Amino acid sequence: MRKNLSLRILVGLICVLGMSLSLSAQQAAAPVTTVNYSGSFVVNFTITVKSTIAATKNIACTVSALVLDSGSGNTITEIAGNAVVRGSGSTVACTATLPYSWNLATGTIDKINLSYSVQEPAAITSAAQAYPNRTSSQSLGTMSVPTTGTTTTINVSSTI
Repeated sequence: MRKNLSLRILVGLICVLGMSLSLSAQQAAAPVTTVNYSGSFVVNFTITVKSTIAATKNIACTVSALVLDSGSGNTITEIAGNAVVRGSGSTVACTATLPYSWNLATGTIDKINLSYSVQEPAAITSAAQAYPNRTSSQSLGTMSVPTTGTTTTINVSSTI
């Protein structure tokens, strides 16, 4: 009888402990509080053309932002681009504007990884248009999330 009572107490403790663990898991899964960060990146490209590209061809400029919100585990990727006609000069100006609106749990400590790409052809609609081609991509580094309402201007010099 005493063994039976001990077994019942043990089973009861396990059940209570199991419920406690279950409640802790539910509490841990509660939604995190986020704050909205919005603004825009304006990337001004000065592209030096050394490759053979016809004056009538479009050259694309693209900017990418990658944010890992460490507080929520959410990964955000933003991409924006523009295309301009190459023209006859040795340099081309192109601007890509990337507006953003991110809900971040830890925006005050999160970092943004920025990168860019410049390419010709700007668009490929058939296999015949894929070549010749030229692409240049680089990282612009890492920065803190700007204060809401900020327009961040970045100047890039690239050669294709």
